[in-house]
Amino acid sequence: FLNGGADPMYTMAPRILAKILRFAVSAWKEKGWSSFTHSPLGLLKEGDMSSLSIRVVEYWHYEPGGGLLNDLHFDAGSILTLVVPLNEGYEGGVFRTLEMDGTHLSHELNMGDCLCFVSHKLHNV
Repeated sequence: FLNGGADPMYTMAPRILAKILRFAVSAWKEKGWSSFTHSPLGLLKEGDMSSLSIRVVEYWHYEPGGGLLNDLHFDAGSILTLVVPLNEGYEGGVFRTLEMDGTHLSHELNMGDCLCFVSHKLHNV
């Protein structure tokens, strides 16, 4: 976890953090995630994200054959999840989301891309 103690995202990469947060706000508004169907508890109506804070920043390193294999994984305790690959030239590691029709949608991500989705969406690698 990169956000424990003296948070390196705030201290060492504030411009990157600001860019990621701007993207999250933009995605929230563009996708209409403040609607009742995506926010059953009435959280963040009208796209007001001012009350949010960063819950966790994780750095993942997978060895060959590794991954997040649980099809029913979601990010409990979060509102939005953002995934940003930090390197390229790897094999495998396809990020997938479980769609409403029961199929998996593969998201081919390149270094620096950002995928943003509501955290209760089921996903794996």
